[in-house]
Amino acid sequence: MEQCKKCKSKEITIHKSEKGYFFQCEDCGETFEATKGDWEK
Repeated sequence: MEQCKKCKSKEITIHKSEKGYFFQCEDCGETFEATKGDWEK
């Protein structure tokens, strides 16, 4: 499972944007890019 790169929380949601997909941490609000392998699982 993905975890936040900033606060290490596992409360990650995945979102779709124009550029692809990204993860957002529900705890600290940090966003980071999802690689193709991540969201295909």
